[in-house]
Amino acid sequence: MREETKSFLHKVYGDSLHLMLTNFVKREYLSLQEIKDLRNLLDARLT
Repeated sequence: MREETKSFLHKVYGDSLHLMLTNFVKREYLSLQEIKDLRNLLDARLT
């Protein structure tokens, strides 16, 4: 992960990627296609 991303995650979300993703999904900042893409990435991690 790039240093800028780590710094943002640390400052804004206390190093919690889960909190960041939850925030984006709940506030509907993601398009349907972005949600599908994220689901595909997560599903790929499970296999």
